[in-house]
Amino acid sequence: MNKADILNVIKDAEEKAERIKSSALQQKEKNLAKAKQDANTKLGEGKARSKVLYDNMMEKASAQITQEKGIIQAKASKQVDAMRSDAGTNIDQASNFLVREFERKANGA
Repeated sequence: MNKADILNVIKDAEEKAERIKSSALQQKEKNLAKAKQDANTKLGEGKARSKVLYDNMMEKASAQITQEKGIIQAKASKQVDAMRSDAGTNIDQASNFLVREFERKANGA
């Protein structure tokens, strides 16, 4: 092989290497773009699932709070009724006591 042929072989090899390098860079950019797109898609799906879970949790919590509120109100209502009953009994006892004391004082005892 003469010098010109050797230079042509080297030149062809350099061109081939440059094409391979260029092709690899293009493939790298395509892969990177696809990876970014996939990541954004997964992020969007994750956010959507998170919102559904959050909404479900809030709905359950709200229902539980409403249920507990009803229980507390029922207990409070029973306590109020019991206090009213006790107050009525106490008023009757106090009235009877005052009447007895009045009668005792009126009778001079």
